[in-house]
Amino acid sequence: MENSKLFTGMTLEEIENCLECSGAKLRKFAKEEILFMQGEAPRLLYLLIEGEVAVCKDYLSGKRNVMTKFSDAGELFGEVYLFLEEKKYEYYAVALKESIILEIPKRFLFHNCNKNCIHHEKLIYNMLSVLAGKAYGLNRKLQLLSCNSIRQKIISALLQLKSESNIITLNMNREEMADYLGIPRPSLSRELMKMQADGLIEI
Repeated sequence: MENSKLFTGMTLEEIENCLECSGAKLRKFAKEEILFMQGEAPRLLYLLIEGEVAVCKDYLSGKRNVMTKFSDAGELFGEVYLFLEEKKYEYYAVALKESIILEIPKRFLFHNCNKNCIHHEKLIYNMLSVLAGKAYGLNRKLQLLSCNSIRQKIISALLQLKSESNIITLNMNREEMADYLGIPRPSLSRELMKMQADGLIEI
């Protein structure tokens, strides 16, 4: 939990006090167990302690579209919908393997408790920082999706991940990358091969 952005700048004692004040609970989910359903009203903030969770949407064809995955301890999910008035989940979350999740009630994030605890103020400030980071990330994705060609989308995505060594390690496979960029997977593979043949990248 100390590695989570939600608890940045907080001592272990402050984290424990937050969990006690909020009524947070640890829950264990089995593989393929649903954490929340599409169309359900948001009530909880979720923090991954252990395991792996995917946020997905199913289509009438039966295809499951994985919107994003969470596998690093301390990652938050479900936070955006908590702050959208009367908005229900448009996706569902499923455990990809046995997982342990910290669930924090929504009400704790909207106001200070009766004790006016400093640690509560820190947590709310951190939550605002997380939401700002999420908005920034969505803005970057919008820039990718607004590119005119598949090659431009790929190049923009790679430049966002580029390190000083010019080596990029992707945190997704080709199918996931194709979903992220909004293009068919075969088209992504063909374009990557063309870019390699043109000397732009080496895979």
